[in-house]
Amino acid sequence: MTGPAVTALEVLVVPGLPEVSAGDDVGRLIARACAAAGIVLRDDDVVTVASKVVAKAEGRTAPTAERVAAVPAETVRVVAERALPDGRVTRVVQARSGPVLAAAGVDASDVPAGTVLLLPADPDASARRLRASLAEHAGVRPAVVVTDTSGRPWRVGVSDFALGAAGLVVLDDVRGTVDRFGRPLEVTVRAVADEVAAAADLAKGKAAGTPVAVVRGLGRYVTTADGEGAAGCTRTGPSDWFGYGQVEAVRAALGVPPGQLPPPPIDPGTDSPQDVAARVEALLAAARAGGATLRRVAEWAETGRWVGQTGAPSSSPGGPMPTSGTDREAAVLVAERPWGGFLQLCANEPCTVKIITVQPGHRLSLQRHQNRDEMWQPLDVPMTVQVDDRTWTLGVGERVVVPAGSLHRLGNDTDRPGRVLELAFGDFDEADIERLEDDYARSPGTDRRG
Repeated sequence: MTGPAVTALEVLVVPGLPEVSAGDDVGRLIARACAAAGIVLRDDDVVTVASKVVAKAEGRTAPTAERVAAVPAETVRVVAERALPDGRVTRVVQARSGPVLAAAGVDASDVPAGTVLLLPADPDASARRLRASLAEHAGVRPAVVVTDTSGRPWRVGVSDFALGAAGLVVLDDVRGTVDRFGRPLEVTVRAVADEVAAAADLAKGKAAGTPVAVVRGLGRYVTTADGEGAAGCTRTGPSDWFGYGQVEAVRAALGVPPGQLPPPPIDPGTDSPQDVAARVEALLAAARAGGATLRRVAEWAETGRWVGQTGAPSSSPGGPMPTSGTDREAAVLVAERPWGGFLQLCANEPCTVKIITVQPGHRLSLQRHQNRDEMWQPLDVPMTVQVDDRTWTLGVGERVVVPAGSLHRLGNDTDRPGRVLELAFGDFDEADIERLEDDYARSPGTDRRG
């Protein structure tokens, strides 16, 4: 970064903000509250605003009775889910608003009785609108950070983070510079926006009714342009080491689709012999749910016989197990290199690669193939995926393997065109398709069109 070094920070809590309702201009309310409190906003300030204030103004509420349904509706993908003793299920998910957090950010605190609050639909757009409103009503364009609260891997407790941002350098990438001993920095990217949000929260508090604070002294990070916002601060895809909980990671490696097995208890218990036996049984149950090949793995573990693709047992357990169906996900290679890394989806076998484009609100036919496995990975927007009797949302960068013989369908429920990387394994023949349902009144049965 260029500009004067940061030598001191000041956090000014903005008192007197009224209760916000749908349709309110939050920027105008903040400008008035600052003026009443004698706080003169400056162009190099950072105004932090709790996401609940923004969500209330945008009308992002739902009846409490719809809370259970609101969580999956606001979810891109499930990271982990656990069963509570009272029968409820708690989930950590990637929300449609961007971040990974509990219950997709659906919250019942600090809202009128009988309602729950959702996150702003597009937090960065909310921050840009708020910055423009401050320019109109306060005559200056400070940076804006929309904040929310979440837990963090490896750490106990919660902290505020940047849900949306405008006019702020959210990440300070110092890779390529050197430390004071001359050693090059290779991995350091400072989370400036998150640090701003956490600093402001120390002054705002959680229940004091003061959801706005001004952070002063960070002018070197404030920009004239709104910038790309905070969306890029969420780590997803191959670089996300916490893409699944530990149980979900095992199930994903076994090819078990989300929702196929019940969530484990939130308290796993101790490693008594009974617990170990129960966990082995759970692993075998997951293998049985993972597809035809993994069901053979479970039988191999239980009986000592490996049954091959033809149904004939092989010579001994521990022999070669064919790569097919959902085993293909386990064969995916993610490698890091000094210059970055790569993702290898297949190697040394016949494979046909396509980029499928699905227009908003459209979907492919419900179909199946007898002679090839397929792998899908959305590239632009989340896709709705059906495999046999299971339907879920597949996030950008996530993958699903569709084993040969499985009913499957791909759809785009977003408002933007979406591309999907498709790999077809084996000797590809476009005629290997059986269409069972179609939205475009094409003839059912087998033909050469998808």
